[in-house]
Amino acid sequence: MRTVCCVCRKVKYKGDWLEQMLESEVRVSHGFCPECFDKTMAQTNAWPSERAARQALKPS
Repeated sequence: MRTVCCVCRKVKYKGDWLEQMLESEVRVSHGFCPECFDKTMAQTNAWPSERAARQALKPS
């Protein structure tokens, strides 16, 4: 079974993240490659502060 990044679709193979799926592999599991994980977490962590800033700017 191979792990496929759910964002960029890279495939984890023998510890490395490859750009394309190996054709012989049919069973996959989805996760995040390290780069997409960092980007996603950065966006997720920014969400509460952005939301609070927008709400603070709304007229009452």
